[in-house]
Amino acid sequence: MSTVRLSLLGSPRLERDGEPVELDTRKTVALVAYLAMTGESPRGETHTREALATLLWPEVEPQRARANLRRSLSVLRKGLGEEWLVVDRETIGTNPHADIWLDVAHFRRLLSSPQTHGHPEAESCPDCLDALVEAVELYQGDFLEGFSLRDSANFDDWQFFQTEGLRQELALALERLVHGHSARGAYEQAILYGRRWVALDPLHEPAHRQLMQLYALAGQRAAALRQYTECARILEVELDLPPAEETTSLYEQIRTSPAMRE
Repeated sequence: MSTVRLSLLGSPRLERDGEPVELDTRKTVALVAYLAMTGESPRGETHTREALATLLWPEVEPQRARANLRRSLSVLRKGLGEEWLVVDRETIGTNPHADIWLDVAHFRRLLSSPQTHGHPEAESCPDCLDALVEAVELYQGDFLEGFSLRDSANFDDWQFFQTEGLRQELALALERLVHGHSARGAYEQAILYGRRWVALDPLHEPAHRQLMQLYALAGQRAAALRQYTECARILEVELDLPPAEETTSLYEQIRTSPAMRE
């Protein structure tokens, strides 16, 4: 049985037995991504041929759309092997017993692994941090980054919601890494993840505040004050709003506290 690797975090990449697989059309890439993601859902979804044809070729006459789908399935079988698909005359899905590695599924398994470590969810043990580090390193970019189907609004909507959901999961992982390393006094490590957290969502003030605190705790008072200035600039440019009172109060505390002066 072939080993198939599907990497959808970032620009889509496909491999079969360690060799890259190039698919000939964007619709075929979209099809493999959609089947892989929905196949990994708790329900292990299958889809009717009609539904897939309508999703990917909404503006094409139904008979031609189904012919396009058959062609894409043929390309997938040739490129990735027969065993990873379960296909009959009406439905299409992925084989749960096939040797398929999907980076999104592995990312989510790593995020959920701390739930098995036997401590309160708010805490992070060393094994938790290791799993979270591996997860955020696996996140090489947004879901199907740089990819879209301009003539399929429904697929683009599906891709958008997948992207947003995964970004939220990444943000939670980064927040846990920040708090976990900070609790251990590893401020430099916490700062690295705090920067990535802010970069992921520059309008999220709690991330800016956390990074300000980390800089201050690490003895980098000037960096903490610069972070406030950057936060204020972004909020003014994007929202025409000043920072929240809590953010400004933290800034004043860092600016005036002798213990935090460099």
